[in-house]
Amino acid sequence: MKCLKVDEYIRRTASVEETELLLQELKSYVKSPPGLQGRTLCDRVIRACNHHLGAGSPDSDHVGHLVQLVEVSLHGYDVSAAVVAQSTPLYMEKIIFHIVKKLSSLEAQSLCSHVAGLLYSRLTPPQQAEDYCVLVRSCFSVLWNGLSATKDRKIVNPRDKLHCQMQALSFLLLLDAESASTPISKAPIYTEDAITEFESSCGAMTKDDADFLLQEMRALFKRCWTGSEGCNGDTPKQSAETSGLYVLSEMVLIVLKVLCKAGHYDQASTLVNEIESRIRDHADCRCTVAVLGKWAVKIHSTMKAGGESGQALTECARALRSLPAVLGDQEAHAVLEGCGLVVWAVESGHSKGLSGSVLLAWFSFLEEHQERILKMLKKNLTGQAEGGRLQQALCFSIYQGFVFAYESMLASQLEDGDTLDRVLLYCQATAGQMMTELRKLSSENFLVKAVIAVSNLACGLYNRRLYDQAFTLVEILCRDLCKSCPASLSVDRLSRPFMLAVQTSRRAGQLERALDWVILWLKALGDKITTHMAEPVSLWVKTKTDAARNSEEDVRLRTLHDGFGPDVPDERVMLCLLEEELRAYKEVAGDTAQERYNTLCDLLDICHEESTHTHLRAVYLCEMAQVVCYQDFSEQTDCTAVDFVHEALRLLEEEAETPENADRLKDDKAHALLWLYICTLEKNLQEAIERDKKQRELREQMRCVSNPIGTNDFDYEDKQKTQDSIQVYEGLHFNLGAENKLCKPLERALDEWSALLQCRALPSLRNPKQTCSSVAPLKALEAYQLAIGLSRHLADAHGSASSLCQSASILLDMGTPELALAQLEQAEKFLASDCTAEGPSSLSMMAILLKAQYCYSTGQVDLGVPYLCDVLKEVNEQRQSKSWYLLRARTLQICSSYLGLDTAALPQVQRGSITQHGIKSSDTALYESLKLLCSLLLTLVGKGLYGSNGGSSDVRFIDQGDNLVMKWQLLSELLNCSVKMVAVRSNCGAINDARLQCLEALKLAIKLQALSRCAELLVIKAELELMQGEREESGIDLDKVRNLLELCTDFSDQRMSFKGILSTRWSAKEPVVRDLASSPPLKAQPRRWLSSLAHDSDCQCPCCSEPCLGRATARWATTQADLVLQLDPNEARVSFKLQWATLARCKSVSAKLGAKLAKLFPPCGSAKGFTKPALMQDLVGRVYLRMALFGLEPRHEKICGIWKILEAGLAFVESTPSPVLRPIKAGLIATKAIVSLVTLAAKKGCTPEELFSDVWTWNAPKVDEELKSEQKRCHRPKTKPDPCLLPPDAPRNHVSKWSLATRVTQKPIHRQSPKKSTDVPKKRTTTRRAAQNSKTAPDPPAEKIPPKRQTRAKKSTALARVTSSDDDETLGG
Repeated sequence: MKCLKVDEYIRRTASVEETELLLQELKSYVKSPPGLQGRTLCDRVIRACNHHLGAGSPDSDHVGHLVQLVEVSLHGYDVSAAVVAQSTPLYMEKIIFHIVKKLSSLEAQSLCSHVAGLLYSRLTPPQQAEDYCVLVRSCFSVLWNGLSATKDRKIVNPRDKLHCQMQALSFLLLLDAESASTPISKAPIYTEDAITEFESSCGAMTKDDADFLLQEMRALFKRCWTGSEGCNGDTPKQSAETSGLYVLSEMVLIVLKVLCKAGHYDQASTLVNEIESRIRDHADCRCTVAVLGKWAVKIHSTMKAGGESGQALTECARALRSLPAVLGDQEAHAVLEGCGLVVWAVESGHSKGLSGSVLLAWFSFLEEHQERILKMLKKNLTGQAEGGRLQQALCFSIYQGFVFAYESMLASQLEDGDTLDRVLLYCQATAGQMMTELRKLSSENFLVKAVIAVSNLACGLYNRRLYDQAFTLVEILCRDLCKSCPASLSVDRLSRPFMLAVQTSRRAGQLERALDWVILWLKALGDKITTHMAEPVSLWVKTKTDAARNSEEDVRLRTLHDGFGPDVPDERVMLCLLEEELRAYKEVAGDTAQERYNTLCDLLDICHEESTHTHLRAVYLCEMAQVVCYQDFSEQTDCTAVDFVHEALRLLEEEAETPENADRLKDDKAHALLWLYICTLEKNLQEAIERDKKQRELREQMRCVSNPIGTNDFDYEDKQKTQDSIQVYEGLHFNLGAENKLCKPLERALDEWSALLQCRALPSLRNPKQTCSSVAPLKALEAYQLAIGLSRHLADAHGSASSLCQSASILLDMGTPELALAQLEQAEKFLASDCTAEGPSSLSMMAILLKAQYCYSTGQVDLGVPYLCDVLKEVNEQRQSKSWYLLRARTLQICSSYLGLDTAALPQVQRGSITQHGIKSSDTALYESLKLLCSLLLTLVGKGLYGSNGGSSDVRFIDQGDNLVMKWQLLSELLNCSVKMVAVRSNCGAINDARLQCLEALKLAIKLQALSRCAELLVIKAELELMQGEREESGIDLDKVRNLLELCTDFSDQRMSFKGILSTRWSAKEPVVRDLASSPPLKAQPRRWLSSLAHDSDCQCPCCSEPCLGRATARWATTQADLVLQLDPNEARVSFKLQWATLARCKSVSAKLGAKLAKLFPPCGSAKGFTKPALMQDLVGRVYLRMALFGLEPRHEKICGIWKILEAGLAFVESTPSPVLRPIKAGLIATKAIVSLVTLAAKKGCTPEELFSDVWTWNAPKVDEELKSEQKRCHRPKTKPDPCLLPPDAPRNHVSKWSLATRVTQKPIHRQSPKKSTDVPKKRTTTRRAAQNSKTAPDPPAEKIPPKRQTRAKKSTALARVTSSDDDETLGG
C-alpha cells in the first residue's frame, strides 16, 4: 500500500463507500508488517479522518467508519512505532484528543467514549510532564462538559451518561495520581454530582440500578488502581498511588451513601467489603476509610430497623483513635469523609432519641471526629473554600451532640443519673467551644441554630428540675451572647436563654443572681430594649415577689434603677423600664405597695420639680396617691394620698395643651379627678372605721364600769335599741351638700372622659385598658356606655361583655327590662366571639342570670326558671374565685325573688326545680347570700366595716387587679341584699330581725357616706319603728332623713310653692307633758316636711332628678303620712295629701328617669318604644293600697273617694307585668271585696255579718259596752255614708251597720281614750322580747286597750304586713 499525501487520504475518506474501501485496504496492510513508512501512512490517514470529523456534519455511518479507520490506523501506527521510536512525546495522543473533542461536539457519545478509551490506554501509566497534565486535564474537561451539554436534551440515557462520566473521572484520577503534592482531589466532588444526577433520573433506585452503579464503581476502581506490591517507602510513585487510593475510597463512600438511602444495604456491604479486601490484599496501607464506610452501612441499617448501634459507634471511635497523629492530606480528608458518612448515617437513620449508652458512644465518636477536623484545620494547607467546609463540619459535629442529647432527654432515655451526668459533662465542655468556632463562620445561620439547640437542652433540664445543671449550660451561651449578639438572631431567640438563666436561678433559690441576669438580659437587648422589655421586667418583678415571700428584704427593695448600678441607661429608656416595672407590680396577685412606692420614688427622682417632665410627674404623683391610699406610709412621707392627687391636678392644670398631648392630658386629668374622689372616700371610710372602733371600746368600758357583775337587766333591749340608734345618729356627719362637694371630682372626671371618648376614633391614651376599667366606677350607666365604646375600639370582647352586663343589671334595677334585654343581647354576641375562655366563665353565667332576672321582671317566670337553674348548677360547683363567689351571692338573691312568689306565679314543679339545689325558701336564699357577701368582704378588706366583728384584723385591702372595683361592687351588693333581707323579714312578721338587719346596713351606708342609701335605710327603719308602735323613734328617723337631704342645701333657684300640706304648720295635738298640778302643757314643735316635695315637676335638683334620692323622698312622704295618722287620727287630711304627694313624686321621678334613659339609649332595635321605668312601681302600689285602706275609715269619707282609688290602683297593678305587685294586687282586691260587702249590706239594711247568716251557722260575738256606744254613735240619723264609697246605684240609707263593719276591717289606729289622754305615754319595754320569744305580753298600763281591741289590732297589723311588700326589689345604689 502506497503512502499518499494527506490530501489524497482526505479525498479517499470523503464518502462512506470510499472510507469503507480504504478501511479494508488498511486492515490488510496492517496485518503484514507495515515497514518504516507504515507510521507515516497511518498518521496521514488519522489526520484525514480528523479533518472530516471537524469539517462539517457527516452522517452517523460516515462517522462510524471514520472512527473504525482511526482505530485501525492507530494500531498500525503503534506497530510501526515499535520499529522506529516516536520523536515527539504525546504526538499521536494529542491528535486522538482532537478526534475525541470533535466526536463530543458531534454528540456521538458512544463513539466518543470508545475513542476516549483508546486515548486513556495510551495515557497510562501517569506521567509528570507538563504537556501530559494539560492533555489529561483537557480530556476530562471535554468529556465532562460534553456530557453536561447534553443534560437538557436527554440524548443519552442515565446509565450511558453515568458510564461516560465515570470514564471522564478516570482521566481526572490520572491527573491526581501524577503527583503526590497535588491539592485535595476534586474527583469525589464530580463523582457526587454524577451519582446524584443518576439517582434523581432513576427516581426510585431499583436493584438493577444499584447493580449497575456497583458495576461502574468496580470498573473504575479496577481501571484506576490495580494495586502495587506494597506502599512502603517514600517514593513519589508510591505516594501518588496511595493518594489515588484514598480518592477512590472517598468515591466509594459516595456510592455507599446512595445505596443506603435507597435501602440496598446488601449491595453496599458487598462493595465496601470488596474494597477493604482489595486494599488489604494488594497494599500494606490503612483501610480506615473502608472500615468507617462499613460501620456506617451497619449503623444506618440497624437504626432504620429500630435497633441499637452503640457497638458500631464504639468501633468507629476506636478506628479513629488507632490512626497516627499525623496523616497525609488526602488520607486525612478521606477519613473525615468517612466520619461524615457515619454522622449522616446516625442523623438520618434514627427515628427516636438515642439510649444513654448509644448517646455516650456517639459522643465518643464525635470527640474523635472533632479532633481530626481540628488537626486538619491547624495544618492550614487547604484552600479557603475547603477550610470553610471543614470549619462548618466541626461546628455541625458539636451541634449534633446537643441535638441528640435533647432528643434523648425528650424520649426519657436519660433516666440514669450517672449517664445524664456524663452527657451533661460533654455538653458543658463543648458549649463554649461551639460558640467560639461558630464565630469563625462567614454565615450566622449556624449560630442561630446552635443557640436554639443549647436553649432547648437547657429547657429540658429545667423541666426536669435540674436547675443548677441547666444554669451552668445556659450561662456559657448567655455570656457569649453578651459579648456579641449576631444580627440575624431574633429577639425571641436571644431572650430565651436569658429567660432560662433567670428562671433557673429563681428555682434554685438564687434570687440575687436572678436579678443580675435580668439586668444582663436588658443590656443584651441593646437598642431594642424598650420594645422587648416586658418579659425581663416581668421576671424581675416575680423574682422580687419571691424575695418578699422569703423575707429577703435587700433583694425585695432593689429597683431596676439600682440594678443597673453606675451603668444606667439614658433617661428615656430608664423611664420606660420603670414604668414597665410599675405596670408589672400591678398585675401581681399580692401586696406590692412597698415595691410600687420605691419604683415611683425613682420615677419622681427623674421627673423632679425642676425637670421638663411635668406631665409625667403629675401622672406618677397620681400613681403614688393610689399606693399611699391603702397603706400607711407615714414613716416614709409626710404627704397623704389626697395631697398627692391635689399636686398632680395642679401640675395637670398648668400643663399647656397641644394637639399632641390633648388626649392624654384629658385622660390623665380624669384619672386624677377619679382618684381624688376615691382617696377622699377611702379616707372618710377609714376615719369612720376608726371612730366606730373607739366608740365600741368606750361603750365596752362604760358597760363594764356600770354593770361589773352582769346582773339581769330587764330593760336591756330598750337600752340596746337606744344605744344602736345613738350610734347611727352620731355617724350622720354629712348631708346632701357635703355629698355634692365630694362628688364634684367624679362629675368632672366623667365629663372629661365623655368629651374624650365620644369621638369615633380611638384617642391617644396612656393605658387604654386602665382607662376602660377606671371609667366604670363613675356614674354607672353613662360610664358603662363609654367603657363599652372604648372596649370595642380595643377589640376587647370580654371587657365589652362585662360592661354590657353591668349596664343591663342597673337597667333591670331601674325597672327598664326592655333596655336591659338589648344590652344582654349585645353582651351575648361578644361572649360568643370570645374563644379564649375554656368552659363557662363567670361572665357568661352572669349574662344568663340577668336573663333570669329579666324574665322575673317581665312576669315570664316559666321562662326564667330554666335560666336560673342553669346558673345554680354552675355556681354550686367549687370554684375558688372572687368573681364566682359574688356571682353565687347574686344568684341566691334572684332565687329569693323567685321563691317569694305565690304558687300561682311559681307552680310547685318549677319551685321544686329551684329547691333541689338546696335553697328551700326566700329567707334562706337571702341569708346565704348575705353570709357569702360578708365572708367575701372579710376576705377582701378585713374586719371593722360591716357587722359586729369590729376587732382588729390581719387582713388589709390590697389594691391589685380588679380588687378595687370588686370591693365597691361587693359593698353595693351587700347593701342591696340587706335591703331585700329587711323586706322579707318584715313581711313575714320578724320585725325585730328586720330592724337589726336594717341597723347593720345603715351603719355600713353611713361609713361609706352613701347618702341615698342612708336616706332610704333611715326611712325603712322609720317604717319598722312604726310597725312596732315606736312613733317617736320613727319621727326622729324621718327628721334625720330631712336633715340629710336639706341641711346646707341651697334651693334658692327653685320656685318654692308651699301650698296644700306645706302651707299648714302641723304639730302633734297631744301634749308632751300633762300633769294636773303643773303649768299649762308645752306644745310640740311644728312638724316640717321635705321642701323638695313642693318643687315643680321640672325641677332638676338632686332630690327631684336623681332616681335614688327621688325614691327616698317619695318613701319618706308615705311613711310620714302613716306617722301623721298614727300620731293624730284627726289629721287624716294631711296624711292623705302626703300620699298624693308620694304619687306625684313617683310620677315625676319616673318621667325624668325615662327621659334620661331615652337620651342615653336612643330608640333602636329591641329597645324601641320601651315603657316608662318601673323603679317606683312598688311605692305607687303600696300608696294605692294604703289610701284604699285609709278610705275604709268612716271618718275619712269626705277625704277619700275609695272607688276611684281602687279603680286607679287595680288599673296600675294590672298594667305592670312584674310579680312584685302581686301582694299589692291581692290587698286591693281584698279591700274592694270588703267595700262591696259593706255596700251590699247597706243596700239590704243589715250588717255585713248578716249577709252570710243564711250559708253558715255563725254566732255574733258579744259586744262590749264601748263597742255598743260606738255602734249607737254610728247609727245616728245624721251620719251618712260617703258618696265616694258607695257605687252609683247604692241606696243612701242603712249606714249604721256599714260603719260597724268598716270599723272591724279597717287598719288599727293607735290612739288614747279621751278620758285618759292626760297620761304620759311610756315606752314599751317588752316589744322586742315579745317578738323574739313569740309570747304574748300585756300592754303597758298607760295604753289600757281592751283585750278584744288588741286582738283586732293584731289581725289588722298582720294584714298590713302582708299587703305592704314593698322592699322585694330595690334599686342598687
